[in-house]
Amino acid sequence: MVSSKPSVYLFVGDDEYSKEKAIADLKSSILKGSPGDLDYKVFHGGEVNFIEVLDCITTIPFLSANRLVVIKNIEDLDDMDLDRLLTYIKKPLKSTRLILDAKSDSIINRNEELARF
Repeated sequence: MVSSKPSVYLFVGDDEYSKEKAIADLKSSILKGSPGDLDYKVFHGGEVNFIEVLDCITTIPFLSANRLVVIKNIEDLDDMDLDRLLTYIKKPLKSTRLILDAKSDSIINRNEELARF
């Protein structure tokens, strides 16, 4: 059975209020009222150990049917980490929902594969 729910979301723009509202709405919908702190994690592109991100996005959820992971400022990821992220995006886990957040579309111009996403 193919899931009609997207596994990866890409938010681009500088309207932080709208993006945070969309993240909160998705969190509420995806985690469905469970105490989601164990199944919800936010990372920041310029401050992240990407091995920790990979561990998080590939771990099955604990208290919910799904895990929600947000990576803000993906434009701050170095090229190696961006390549690792794109490898994951090609074959994401069904139980993980990933939100990628960028302030500008420069990340799309920087990486041809992400532009096809």
